[in-house]
Amino acid sequence: MLTKIHIHSILFFLPSIIFAGDGCKESRNCACYSDPNYYTSEECYSENSPWGGTSQRPLRAKPDSPSKQKIIYQCYSKNNKNSPEVLQLNQNLPSHFSTSKETIFLIHGFLSHVDEASWMLRMKNEFLNNNFDYNICTVDWSEGANVGTFNLDYPKAAQNTRVVGDVTGQLIDWLSKSKGYKNDKITCIGHSLGAHICGYAGKEVKNGALKRISGLDPAGPYFEYLPDYVRLDKGDASFVDSIHTDGQPIYSAGFGMLQAISDADFYPNGGHNQPGCRNLSGCSHGRSHELYIDSISNRQCRAYPCESEEDFLAGSCSSCGERGCQEMGWPAYDNGDEGSFYLETSDESFWCLS
Repeated sequence: MLTKIHIHSILFFLPSIIFAGDGCKESRNCACYSDPNYYTSEECYSENSPWGGTSQRPLRAKPDSPSKQKIIYQCYSKNNKNSPEVLQLNQNLPSHFSTSKETIFLIHGFLSHVDEASWMLRMKNEFLNNNFDYNICTVDWSEGANVGTFNLDYPKAAQNTRVVGDVTGQLIDWLSKSKGYKNDKITCIGHSLGAHICGYAGKEVKNGALKRISGLDPAGPYFEYLPDYVRLDKGDASFVDSIHTDGQPIYSAGFGMLQAISDADFYPNGGHNQPGCRNLSGCSHGRSHELYIDSISNRQCRAYPCESEEDFLAGSCSSCGERGCQEMGWPAYDNGDEGSFYLETSDESFWCLS
């Protein structure tokens, strides 16, 4: 029987269309980048189908280079909780980056930055203040996530994720080949467009699968119901889990997806309209990272196996049954159960009701 890791390895012998870079030749509709500060090998990116010019992605756009996006990896540990050190391809490792520890990459989404108020630094603090001795690296691609007039060019930002995912995957491969660091010690946690960046990174690595990817309300527009090589997919790491909190059509102000794309997909409150949130505020979209942060220390978010929101609302999924329940958020990897899981949460500082 083929395992997920075997399948992950086989994918690299298939046509390059499965990666974020799609093997086109540089032209008016194809951009190629090979900056040695970011890439170990050239990547090319088409704006044609399925990346653009389709009913699901009507607007075409070529992604910006990593240098234009100013992608930077800032790493923390218990020994430098508040003084980040830069991790960069082909350079010496940061002084506090330990190859004996696991590493977590945290990646933001559209219209976001890395600052003191960001969920990434709050999540970093939650890990390091609760005796998790990891390397924790924030991925700042804010110049690529805030583009266009009033920074609202979402199609361009969606394309930029491909570049960020590729350079992140190549950085991880460089750690493996040059520093002997195992990919199965790496977790990637991404919100919105950042979730798909984690997926592209997982597709790009070649020396074994990532340990885990957690998608925090993976972005829906330009990604939902597209082929798995265009979006985050359960084949992108040994274990993939997603929390869906704003899965509605974009005309209903939904920024996330409802599609089950992971080994374990969690649907708090049906996966949309989170308690205490108003439409158009982005609150439901952001609730995913609040739930995940809370789970790091509280670890009490029991979710029930269920096939649909309708079944959950009808009371048909109020027991763990034969499949077993899951713990939403950080503990999901240890539990390991797969499928779709539903639960209710509150709008209080301690979110989980179960």
